[in-house]
Amino acid sequence: ATSDGYSAIKPDKIVDGALSLLTRASVLGNTVFRNAGGDFRGAKNDTISLRLPAYAKPGKRQLRSSTNRTRTQLHERKVDISLTHGYNIDVPLTDEEITLDIESLAREVIAPCVQGIVREYESDIAALMAGADYANETIEIDSSSPYAAIVQARKTLLDMQVPQSGLTLAVGSSVAAVLLESDQLRRADQAGDSNALRRAEIGTLGNFSVVESQALDPDIGVAYHRTAFAVSTRAPIVPDGVAWGASQSADGYAVRVMQALDPSDADGPTNVVFHDAWVGMKAVTDVGAIDETTGKFEPAVDPEESGADDLFVRAVKLELAS
Repeated sequence: ATSDGYSAIKPDKIVDGALSLLTRASVLGNTVFRNAGGDFRGAKNDTISLRLPAYAKPGKRQLRSSTNRTRTQLHERKVDISLTHGYNIDVPLTDEEITLDIESLAREVIAPCVQGIVREYESDIAALMAGADYANETIEIDSSSPYAAIVQARKTLLDMQVPQSGLTLAVGSSVAAVLLESDQLRRADQAGDSNALRRAEIGTLGNFSVVESQALDPDIGVAYHRTAFAVSTRAPIVPDGVAWGASQSADGYAVRVMQALDPSDADGPTNVVFHDAWVGMKAVTDVGAIDETTGKFEPAVDPEESGADDLFVRAVKLELAS
């Protein structure tokens, strides 16, 4: 049911191309913590745990004193993440379409399908960002002077003990327009910021890599560390009996592409090209408390025994002032 040219496809090469396209097209997905191909086999409720490093506090003692040294137990933390849903696009192709119409399967069939998966992937991450239970209050953006809100977001994250590297500010279209019109961004661009105004990268402001996402609400922004949102992806296996197919993971993404014959159609056998990815995602919380006087977050040394709350402190939400 396939032509000579069509049957010579190398599935690994096809899936490599799909993964490369997925990586390039994803905006929000490239700024969060990704884990592809985690060992979910046999895991209860399709859930695995991502390990977070322990938080330790040193003891202090005067030199030449009889003060005892303190011994500290280290308590690694974990983030449970479950595969919750999958994306699939199944494209039926007749013999005539394969033989006479399609010149490039990768360009004409697989590329649009992967783009569709990317859009849904981005929409889910944007919904997670918009609906997260942030520990800190939303920061208002003054459209006449937006840089002050970015500085406040940076201060808030640093007070939450978030590392200074790996910070992203993802913004919707209205917030992006305000930033692009601001004097601060224009000065950064004139100073030689090579990322400014290119692709989805607006530039670098206040130690944030600023990106625009069409999936976010136009009037909001989210400032976060890469580890604030965890996304796990998995590609289903390729079953026996298909014409060709491959499941691969790379750079935190996973996808399966395969082709099988459906002989049940009355007008002749139909070749179906399947595209699949399984996904789970969540906001990463930390156990600890925010000091009412200083406004700083103190993580719990022993999360299980501390009795402290789970707080989402690795990100802060911004919104245009009404």
